[in-house]
Amino acid sequence: MTNPNPKLAVLILQYNSTDLTIQLLESIEQFEGYNLSNYRFVLMDNNSQEPRRTEIEHRFPWLSFVSYEDNLGFGRAHNRIMEEIYDEWILLLNNDCILLNNAITRTLQDAQKVQADFATCAVLNQDMTDQTNFSTLPTPLRKVLLNLTGITRLLWYIRRKISVTRVGYVNGAFLLIRRAVIPKDQLFDDRYFMYTEDLDLMFRLAKQQAKGYRLASGRVIHLGGKSAARKWTGQEINDVKELQAKECMQRHFPSWQVNFMVGIYRIVLRHQS
Repeated sequence: MTNPNPKLAVLILQYNSTDLTIQLLESIEQFEGYNLSNYRFVLMDNNSQEPRRTEIEHRFPWLSFVSYEDNLGFGRAHNRIMEEIYDEWILLLNNDCILLNNAITRTLQDAQKVQADFATCAVLNQDMTDQTNFSTLPTPLRKVLLNLTGITRLLWYIRRKISVTRVGYVNGAFLLIRRAVIPKDQLFDDRYFMYTEDLDLMFRLAKQQAKGYRLASGRVIHLGGKSAARKWTGQEINDVKELQAKECMQRHFPSWQVNFMVGIYRIVLRHQS
């Protein structure tokens, strides 16, 4: 019987968090077992101290294990494997995710139906509340006009109730993307070791009018931050994200827009302090 699905490569990255990886792989085996031979699954290890390669390859023979000689970070690790992957669709799947149904297959099939260029599924927190892994494209002017007025949050509350909705931004926890739309065949900008690389990708996709969707029939839990190289505080993560996001926007938008955004945020913070 001919495989009705296009070729899909599922890319999973781990660094010193093997227990999470095994938990994810067990959920894949539980819910996607009948499709294991239809998709390509690749686990990349960023030079973990205890990668447990032998154990993982024995328990999950449908998985390809790739070891890197150094911790390349999120973006570079994915770019490296992209040199060897030519499947029509690519799914980036954080190793601190847990499938709640056959989310991989559902999201792929739904993406084909709506002719999406990139997509995500319904991503949930551990307490089963909705996670904010999608939004409109956060341009400098939108961050001022929508974020500060609360409209962004309102739109998110509305959209999370809709099973199929257009979005401009999806983070990298569960990101399905059609290979043909990857700008210059490079998934991420190597300048970002961690965080912001997905924002930069979204800006590049927007320039070629790629269509993004949240397709809620698939459901996963994303534990969030559990796979980081070390335990970052929430403030540390926010500081890094804000600094890198500003630099990223400066490369994609006119300087007056970025300066206007920064100026408004400083005024707001001054009044809040």
